[in-house]
Amino acid sequence: MRGESKMDNKMAFFVLEIEMTKQESLIKEAYHNHLVHVNPEDDPEGFKRLREAYEVACNYARTEEKQEKEDKDTPVGRWIKEIEQRYASFQARMDEEGWKRVLKDEICLDLETSLEAKNELLKFLMDHFRLKREIWQLIDERFFICDEKQELLETFPKDFIDYIIYQCQTEEEAFPYDWFEGADDADYDEFLSYYYELVRQIDGQEYEKAEETMRYMDNLLINHPLFTLEKARLAQVRGEGEKACDIVYSILEEYETNLRIKAFGAQILWENKKYEEAAKEFLEIVEKMPDHYLANKRLGHYYLEKGEYEKAKNYTLVSLRTGSQEEELLEDIDRINKELIIQLEEECKEQPENIKRHLDLSWCYLQTQRIKEGIELLEHLDIDEKNQTEYCSVTAKFYFVDEQYEKALEYAIKWKECIESETPETEEEQKRQHERISTAYEMAADACRKLLEINEDSSYLQKALDYIDKAIEHESDNMQNYIQKANIYKTVKKYENVVEICNLIEEKDPDYFWAYIYRQEAYEMLGEGQGVIDDFYKAYYIYKYYPAMYEKAVKVFLEADQWDSASSILERAKEASVMNTRLQLDELSVKRRKAENVKDWEALYKECVALKKELQKNEDTNPEELAEAFYETARSLRGLNKQDEALKEIEEAIQIKPDNQYIWIKANILLTKKDYVGALHLYKICEKEFPDNDLVLGNIASCYQNMPNETEKAITYFKKVLEVNPNNHIANGELSDIYSEMFGDTEDLKYFELALPYASRQIELVPEAYYYIERGLLYMDACKWEEALEDFEKAAQLEPDNTYAYNNMGCVYKYTGKYEKALEAFHKAAEVMKEDETMLPFGNIGDTYERMGEYEKALEAYLKNEKLFPKNRKVYRDSMNVYCMLQRFEEALEKLEFAYEKNSYDYYKKKGDIYKEKGDYPKALKAYKKAALRKGNETDGWNDIGYFYLEVENNTKAALKAFQKSLGFAQKGTSEYKDACVALVTCYHSLKREKEARKFFKIFIEYYEEKYGGVENYINGTLKYKMARLYTIGKTFLDAGYLEEAKKYFNQMKKTEICKRCNYKGCKEYYGAMAFLAEENGEVESAIKNFKKALEIDPNWVDCKIRLKRLERN
Repeated sequence: MRGESKMDNKMAFFVLEIEMTKQESLIKEAYHNHLVHVNPEDDPEGFKRLREAYEVACNYARTEEKQEKEDKDTPVGRWIKEIEQRYASFQARMDEEGWKRVLKDEICLDLETSLEAKNELLKFLMDHFRLKREIWQLIDERFFICDEKQELLETFPKDFIDYIIYQCQTEEEAFPYDWFEGADDADYDEFLSYYYELVRQIDGQEYEKAEETMRYMDNLLINHPLFTLEKARLAQVRGEGEKACDIVYSILEEYETNLRIKAFGAQILWENKKYEEAAKEFLEIVEKMPDHYLANKRLGHYYLEKGEYEKAKNYTLVSLRTGSQEEELLEDIDRINKELIIQLEEECKEQPENIKRHLDLSWCYLQTQRIKEGIELLEHLDIDEKNQTEYCSVTAKFYFVDEQYEKALEYAIKWKECIESETPETEEEQKRQHERISTAYEMAADACRKLLEINEDSSYLQKALDYIDKAIEHESDNMQNYIQKANIYKTVKKYENVVEICNLIEEKDPDYFWAYIYRQEAYEMLGEGQGVIDDFYKAYYIYKYYPAMYEKAVKVFLEADQWDSASSILERAKEASVMNTRLQLDELSVKRRKAENVKDWEALYKECVALKKELQKNEDTNPEELAEAFYETARSLRGLNKQDEALKEIEEAIQIKPDNQYIWIKANILLTKKDYVGALHLYKICEKEFPDNDLVLGNIASCYQNMPNETEKAITYFKKVLEVNPNNHIANGELSDIYSEMFGDTEDLKYFELALPYASRQIELVPEAYYYIERGLLYMDACKWEEALEDFEKAAQLEPDNTYAYNNMGCVYKYTGKYEKALEAFHKAAEVMKEDETMLPFGNIGDTYERMGEYEKALEAYLKNEKLFPKNRKVYRDSMNVYCMLQRFEEALEKLEFAYEKNSYDYYKKKGDIYKEKGDYPKALKAYKKAALRKGNETDGWNDIGYFYLEVENNTKAALKAFQKSLGFAQKGTSEYKDACVALVTCYHSLKREKEARKFFKIFIEYYEEKYGGVENYINGTLKYKMARLYTIGKTFLDAGYLEEAKKYFNQMKKTEICKRCNYKGCKEYYGAMAFLAEENGEVESAIKNFKKALEIDPNWVDCKIRLKRLERN
């Protein structure tokens, strides 16, 4: 009953045994009073339960009372009030038609209110979640809970969202609500909270508490047969067997047709040794549900004890076919077969001509793994036609188990042919014939698969596939056949095919466990971590006792540094009691990564030592796992700063397995930990003893370089290195890189002047093409084109096959408008480029053609890059943008799916842009709204929405609200805050509220004064983007009503070069600026003319298109 044990406020205070209160001191007192009686080592589940109750109660105490009137006097609030009233009435709560009506309310359909309605509903349901599966599914149909899981996890607890998804996807009702008896307004939620607590208490042998819980439940005046059965169970575990049986008799009589209750009751009768009565009930269950696991298991044992071994075997085999391999069943089938072997061996001696009994004996040999005896028996049988089919069947199985796969294949085919020769008379017999033929083909396919493994003969692959396809043809609803096909592809490492087949199984039978297990492994091999995790949960909710699926899920989270998620998987593994050595090692790894203090490290060290000792005692221990135990012990000692002891442990690991990871840790222990603060302390000590050691000085410099805000100290120490050793090319190169990066970040020429001598000296120290290219890039950033070109040409002379030399030559030509020469250089770069080396040449070819306005040729280059680098998102962005320029928006949207991480801000932002450019404005707005929900991008997201309302819908009021939200998310003094202010200037100007516009314009100006010393410094402080900066400043002045100043900046654009990184064939911003200026002055013809010129350069500039249409209409 996954998720039903979710603790609510009432249950939390019930566990703490105090009245509900807002006083945290009383909650803490109750918690500590219970804590002294709960040892986390002896009773981890009890401790976990107590801790959960404490946290839930504290959260309740800290939550402010809702202002009901204020919250609910809105359309959504009134709708939620209706939900609350429906939930309060149990009859209404369970009424599906009523829920359909309330979920069709306009509140749920309207774009403006549906998101708020969904969030408020989910907030309510977090504490009011006792609903039927069908109602959860209705909620999901309306609000797409399952589809939007990742987005919802940003707001709601994971357990709550997982609970909803499980309720929506499960085929079985978690709790039979229809069986309730009680008043319509009774507290059913409280009853269920107590019920699950009661189940836990009985499972945990807390019988006194269970008695008390039952009294609470009785006082609620609600009844349910499952509660009655818990009373019987409590009586049973307390040794009151007759009382338990009396309860069972009464409930079986009332619910005689219900198999769930019948099975529960029969089990209690069985436990009280009322085997005849229990068997009667189990027989009735089997009549209605032939594959019922518990009923067949008990009947098998019942007939075993009665000495009716053939009956016992039939029932026990049904239980085993369910997939269960529990010890009790295996012991029973072993006993049954041993008894049958004695009986059958005697019969076979007495009746040597009785072929059927010989075959029965062979089956017993097979099931007791007496393979040689079975084969010898079969090989000496003189088989008649009547028993030929069964003979071929069992013989094929014997040879398969004995790894004689050629013979197994031979007899599997003979078995199939025997079945085909039969002439079934009824439809049922025909169906069974197809099933048997399918099974024979499946065995033939598996034999071929095994032969493929052994011989690596590709002909067996096709045979295996042919046979399994025929098996599927005869029995298309048998998922095992599809799994066998997946297994064949897995054998030859064709994991994409495995995924494809498992997808098909999921469509046919979403509850088929092995489809998720096979697909999970395939996703692991394909490196698709999210698929591994998704399939873990899908498998887990079907059957949670399979350790390997936990191992794969934990591995993904460990590789992604998601420790909490890994811990969550491990907790589930503990609950399922499947914690093998691999998972124990993973748990140590997670705890190491989460350790924060000495206490954590000490506890981890004790666990590492305990596991290591346990593995050392076991002769069957996997050596690699033992090595990893030494490794984890070493890591825990490092956490305790016991480096010498850690060194001994890691050397033990290396002796067992010389793994690079262990060697790397040994190196870290000795010297090179990337704990820069700790390392710096040690290097400083070394510096005192070895002040002229350039290695020590260099390590100190590296520490500072990797520490925040310590760049100047890093520079100082790298210079000290050069004072000691002027020829130290590492320190010289680092200084060149630091100053070059500072120049790139600020465009301040003083950093160029500082970087250049080190870049030149680096060429003297290491006269290689690489460093000529590095200096050339420095020159190129300073727009010193001739010097840059000279360095790139020198690099090409030194290394004629150096891709970057030719690529950067092309960049010089591209930025200086010499496009034909640029293309020549880029093509040369592509010609010498090694496989998978870089996407720059074709990317730059595309950029150059874009600047030339030849978009089809640009697209051709970008598509070439996609083929070469299919996993790099940027290449898809390039082709996506060109598709937009070509007005091929559907193709642009296809590329979007590869261009950005799904559900990211950039993904939805770009989707909005494409739909806006396409003219599909509703979809554009929807995408922008999703973008605004991404954490960390709220300012930009709401700005996007605001500009959409302003430019597309001319809805200045809606735009204003969006821009105000954007400002609310931004931190003062940041560029995001400045951008939000610019947006508000534009909006207020549109509303003709000039006073407010100028208020935010003032903040805009202050930003540039504080950061750059004024607007003029900002404009002139760039060598590459002056045109863009002039446009930004001028447009903001214009929107603030400063027409003359705007005109001044716009006019400067006439004499300014196009931005170096711009791929348009001209400056659209220049013509846009001229158009906006003309429009403001009422010069309509000039505005139209310039808008058209801007749109010739960028036909997708939506604001210009809309303004142009507006002017042309008027």
